[in-house]
Amino acid sequence: MTVITQLRSIADETPSSTESFFLPLLAQANICQDEELFADLIREIRLRDLSRQAIVETLLQCCLFDGYPAALEGLERLSRLWPADTGKPLEDYSPVQVTEWRRRGEELCQRIYGSSAKSLIHNVTALSPDLGNWFLVEGYGRVLSRQGLKTEVRELITVAILLWKGYPRQLLSHVRGALRVGVAGDTVTALIKLCSARDEQLRTDALSWCHQYENEFRQATEGVERL
Repeated sequence: MTVITQLRSIADETPSSTESFFLPLLAQANICQDEELFADLIREIRLRDLSRQAIVETLLQCCLFDGYPAALEGLERLSRLWPADTGKPLEDYSPVQVTEWRRRGEELCQRIYGSSAKSLIHNVTALSPDLGNWFLVEGYGRVLSRQGLKTEVRELITVAILLWKGYPRQLLSHVRGALRVGVAGDTVTALIKLCSARDEQLRTDALSWCHQYENEFRQATEGVERL
């Protein structure tokens, strides 16, 4: 059974899940430079009435994890397969906007990392004060907090990309982050199984982390409810 066939089956059973599966797989196909799968996914996405802007947001997010070349190549592919007027930028650079990006970045970090957010920001800043600023302002504020995609979908896109790129520590953090922001464990598990992985052990590990953290969050929630 091909990936497209599996995606069709998932989308037919749960139409609301289209973003959660098609967009992460599209991001991965873009970074893998799988032209055939990319084109197939664009066709399927158009049939299912997902907006072109949702695809643009997915490809812009690739810039954060695989650099400008990935975003540029993806947007060029999209322009060939689905031409459109690109319009104006959603957000302009300005001192006020940069301040807002920092605020949004701090807020999103808290959502994704919970009680670990403060120590994470401290550790990144200790490695490089510049990277600490970029991490909050550019990464979590400018890119991952943009309108156009829900945080849950952006976390799944991140999981798909990191699984292919092969960064275990970051992948673990975002598997956990996806669960923390409200993605169902079954959805995260299904996506990990659908994605390509250059390291099958990392896929196995990711599935194990998903199961482990889903149980931890469930137990924590049940504990709060009993109080």
